[in-house]
Amino acid sequence: MRLKSLVLSGFKSFPRRTVIKFSHGVSAIVGPNGSGKSNIVDAIRWVLGEQNPRMLRAERMEDLIFSGNSKFAPDAARVKLKLDQCQDMAPPELKDLSEIEIERILFRDGASKFLLNGKVCRLKEIRYLFLDTGTGARAYSIIDQGRVGQFVTMTPEERRAMVEEAAGIARYRERRMQALSRMKTTLENLDRLEDVIAEVKRQRNALKRQAAKAEKYMELRKEEDRLGLLILKARATSLQSEEGILRNSLREKEQKKAGVEAELSALVMELSGLDLELEKLFSKQKELRQREEAIKDEEEAAFQLKSRLERELALLRQQEEAVREEIARLEGSISGLNRAISRCKAEIEDAKEALEKVRQQISSSEEEFKRREEALTKLKERREEIKDEFVVTASKRAAIFEKLSSLREKKENLEFRLERMSQKREELEEERARLTKELKGFEEQLANCENELKQLVEMQEAKRQTLLSLQEEIKALQGEKASLSAQYSQEEARFKALSRLEQEGTGLSDGTRRLRKELGQRARLVADVIEVEDGFEDLVEVALGVTLQALVVEERQVVLDVLENVRKGQKDLRGIGFLLGWNIAPEPAGSQREENKGEVILGSKVHGEETVARCVRGILNRWKVVDCLERLMESVEGAGQGEKGDYFFLSRDGFLYTPWGELRHVSIDSGESGIIYRKKELRRLEGNLEKLRALLDDVGQREAQLHSERKGLEAEVSRLSGKINGLEGRKKSLEKSLLKARSRLEGVEDRIELMLFEQEEMQDEYHSILPEIERLEQSLVDAEKEEQNLKRLLQDVDAEYGRKELELKEFQRERNRLMLKEQEIKGQLRNAEKELGRLEGSICRAKETIGQKKRQLKELSEKQASVSDELERARQRAKELREAREGLSGELRAIEEEIEGLREKRLVIERKKSETQKLLSGIEAEIGKLRIRLSEIAKNMEHLEEVCQEQFRR
Repeated sequence: MRLKSLVLSGFKSFPRRTVIKFSHGVSAIVGPNGSGKSNIVDAIRWVLGEQNPRMLRAERMEDLIFSGNSKFAPDAARVKLKLDQCQDMAPPELKDLSEIEIERILFRDGASKFLLNGKVCRLKEIRYLFLDTGTGARAYSIIDQGRVGQFVTMTPEERRAMVEEAAGIARYRERRMQALSRMKTTLENLDRLEDVIAEVKRQRNALKRQAAKAEKYMELRKEEDRLGLLILKARATSLQSEEGILRNSLREKEQKKAGVEAELSALVMELSGLDLELEKLFSKQKELRQREEAIKDEEEAAFQLKSRLERELALLRQQEEAVREEIARLEGSISGLNRAISRCKAEIEDAKEALEKVRQQISSSEEEFKRREEALTKLKERREEIKDEFVVTASKRAAIFEKLSSLREKKENLEFRLERMSQKREELEEERARLTKELKGFEEQLANCENELKQLVEMQEAKRQTLLSLQEEIKALQGEKASLSAQYSQEEARFKALSRLEQEGTGLSDGTRRLRKELGQRARLVADVIEVEDGFEDLVEVALGVTLQALVVEERQVVLDVLENVRKGQKDLRGIGFLLGWNIAPEPAGSQREENKGEVILGSKVHGEETVARCVRGILNRWKVVDCLERLMESVEGAGQGEKGDYFFLSRDGFLYTPWGELRHVSIDSGESGIIYRKKELRRLEGNLEKLRALLDDVGQREAQLHSERKGLEAEVSRLSGKINGLEGRKKSLEKSLLKARSRLEGVEDRIELMLFEQEEMQDEYHSILPEIERLEQSLVDAEKEEQNLKRLLQDVDAEYGRKELELKEFQRERNRLMLKEQEIKGQLRNAEKELGRLEGSICRAKETIGQKKRQLKELSEKQASVSDELERARQRAKELREAREGLSGELRAIEEEIEGLREKRLVIERKKSETQKLLSGIEAEIGKLRIRLSEIAKNMEHLEEVCQEQFRR
């Protein structure tokens, strides 16, 4: 197969649909870091079935979807890979196709799906498609960084898997593993089927025995039905007589109930009349109380109105007194304001005269200020001219000084550099000697490192050979362990199946299972305490029969308790037998029977607990076993008359001859379903399991020891690999250091030659600048003298300018003081005018307020007269309402006395009614009980009839 094209959409850094076509030959992807080259390889690995997000450089599978931006956010990541089937390597069902197309889609909710040629498929089908092709999510066709080195450190098993995949047999290995898995499942099913067959055989024998018991049960059931019919007939006669008595009693109770109901109706009618009369009185009482409440409310309102009018009258009188006091205060303040206006007008006249004098002084000072200012300006211009000459001279001196300083600095720099160069040359000579010595040391270290590396590689190879032999031994142990585990699992499954049958009590009667569970360790089965020699289990089961299921009881009290429960009807002993351990007689001397040739007495093949075994042997000593029917007939014919009446003869092919001369065929092929065989097999399996566990533990310990040794060797190999890698790194480092030392030595020699050349050039330059420095020093002295002369002249002019400037400033301060005084007088004048206006306004407002207060005083007098009249009317109305309320109270008291008398009468009738109702309830309860009993009798009669019909149907 060959890659033909790759289509990406919404995958990592490819938000839009991107198509990449692969032509014949080698295809390379080139681009800067972060451009998405590795994302293309991740897309191929992902579409081929990679399930681990870390292999795709992501934390979660959802991180593979393009995270989106403000313009576009895809809902899923899609990658489609088209393959050209040029080498016919596809499975048979796809060989007819020239192209194979695989597509994988991942949605944001975590759901994903695979498509093969446009049809939905499973990941298993994708992986099966690429078996034997070397292509896949983790196949050798995609080689990551470090993968080549990983091949060297692979285990032989991992390396073999890769070689098999390259050889094209991986698909057949996969099919082989699937076939082995199916075969293992089939074998396990066969094992389970054998257990089921054995269980069915055992149940078949048990069902035969149960069928005989069922026939006996049916006979007893018929007798039970006959006796039940007689009991039902007697019970029906008793119920009929009881029904007649109850019906007579019911008629008497109903007549008595009718009389009590008539008496109760009369009492109810009398109560209704009293209730109507009480209702009328209550209505009248309610009407009078409503009128009384209305009068009380009106009286309260009149009282509140009277109180409010009294408070309002007192308030009006207080307001009138306050208005009179306010008028007197305002008239006094008007006279004070007139005096203040006179003072304010006198202050305004004085301020106007002072302002005129200050204005005249300011006008005369303006002319003197202008003259002084012109003289100061001329002096300032002269000072600026001298400053310009001084600046030119200073600039000239600074230029000479700067040039001289530069040459001096250059001279000092050349001297310093020459001295520094001499020191540097000495240091470079020392560096050259040191590097030569260091180079020799690196060469010696490199030779030692190569020798040590060679020794470590040889040691590592020896350890690896030892590790390979250990792995072979571990593999052999694992095979042995797998074989033992399979054998253990088989034995354990059989043991569990038989244990389950044993726990369920399979083969035992229901009563025996139940009683055995209740008694626990106090009662054991006979089969639990005896042992039978091999080959005689089925014969002993036939001979003992139900005796095998008998419960061995050592304590008398246990049996007495069970019998007591049976007597009480709590237990059923059908199908249950007891072997009384305390009552078994000792085996008499000489009780051992003699065996004839070809005959075996069964009692000799039974062992176990002495008491029970003695009892069982007592039964089985009367049983002789022969090989076949012919041998049985010979033994019977050869036996004496007494022996025939004392022995049972049983052949291994299933024929039984009884002491009373009956010959019949019996089933002795119980096999695994037999109780004795099952218990014996359980003991054998338990021993085998114990041995297998011990063997598995030994193999496990040996395997753990070998694993520990292998881990130690792997750690040693890893340690040696680490040391080898360290030495190789050290070797590379030494080689790099050697190259660096040689390069540095060559660089030092080149720098020494260059330094000699530079030193000669600097000496020539130093001798050339000495004459120029002497000439510039003389020019600097001349410029400094000229600068000193200009400086003294400038100081004289500055002193004259400063003196005249101070005089001008003093004159200006005096002028400013006069201006401030002018402004101050103007402010005082404005304030006085404002105060005059304010006082005149206050007088006007006071006069207006006096007029308002006089009008308010008149209104208050009129309002007092109106409130006094209204207060008198309210007092008269309150008196009238109080008299009306007292009359209604007397009328209410008379009605309440009448209501109380009617209530007492009604209470007497209520008590009588209650007693009558109780009597009626008692009668109704008795009637209900009689009817319930009659209903029960009717149901019992119906039930008896149904039971009789059921008996007749049987």
